[in-house]
Amino acid sequence: MRLTKPGDAAALAMWIAPQAAALCASAFRLPLSAGFADPAESAALSVMLATQVIAAAALFPAVVADVRRLAMAIAVAWAFAGLACFLSAAATEPALLAMGHVALWLGALWAWAAPLARGRWTGLGVAVAMLLTVGGAMAGYLHAEYRPLAQGTVSGRWWEWSPLLTTLSQAGEGAILWPGWAATAAVLAGGLAFHAAIRSRQCAAV
Repeated sequence: MRLTKPGDAAALAMWIAPQAAALCASAFRLPLSAGFADPAESAALSVMLATQVIAAAALFPAVVADVRRLAMAIAVAWAFAGLACFLSAAATEPALLAMGHVALWLGALWAWAAPLARGRWTGLGVAVAMLLTVGGAMAGYLHAEYRPLAQGTVSGRWWEWSPLLTTLSQAGEGAILWPGWAATAAVLAGGLAFHAAIRSRQCAAV
């Protein structure tokens, strides 16, 4: 019985490359924006988590195509996040919670990878995943930039379901941010239900 399949090495390389680049950027103190954290390595964990969530959304048809690749992706993500946590001297408990949410996000993407591949809808799946991650972050930024805080409360914001914002916020909180976790869990449950529906239709057609 083979432990690996064709394409596993390429998928693993695709997953490692952006995280290695993010870690190197922090280690070499490269400022990624105007007014970036000083020293730059103090933001290493946030940079790594953002890279993982966005890269997972963009690459999930290959990176988490099956359970084996999912396990490898989670192991690699935790290893890189651990290094980034050490580099940034971040608090351990919030970092572990953020890493847990990354694992949940990878699991949610895995649940959708197989059924989308069967229907040849992987492109649409990637577009929706990117909308959930980058789109939610952009909505949060635009709200913070153009709407004064006096016009609304800081808590209970509608974009808290974004996997990217939930993960980054979780890295700074000692308590679980339930709205974001629930939204990601709903994506996982929806993928599993969709997969089960396709399997039952295939069995009925036989």
